[in-house]
Amino acid sequence: MDSKQGRLALVLIAAPLTGCGPNPQDQPQDVARAHYASREACLQDWRSDAECEALTERDGGGHVVTRWWGPYYTRSGSVYHYDGRVTQQSGTPLHAAGITQQTLTPNQIAAQPGRYAGTVQGRGGFGSTGRSASGGG
Repeated sequence: MDSKQGRLALVLIAAPLTGCGPNPQDQPQDVARAHYASREACLQDWRSDAECEALTERDGGGHVVTRWWGPYYTRSGSVYHYDGRVTQQSGTPLHAAGITQQTLTPNQIAAQPGRYAGTVQGRGGFGSTGRSASGGG
């Protein structure tokens, strides 16, 4: 093998390794998600059926309940829409029955069950922390 072929092989082997690091845009951040007692309450805050999702789950007493959820958002106003868009919006949900707060990356948001599934190309695990607070309704 001559020296040109040896150098080319090294370049081809090294090139894929440069893209193996963490994605700098997939950093963990504190996000919140409001839940609602009704579709109408969700629509009052988010103004579109595309922004409200019904999820059936069990409450603390083991009863099956349907809650309506808005999209994830940050305190700084970034809203992670179900279709994968991220936009800026001011204000906080006023009609929520409660707000769940977590620390998630954008890929972890996309991996959440329901309408978020698959909205970002990558996949992540589940959030590292979770807190819940009840609010006015």
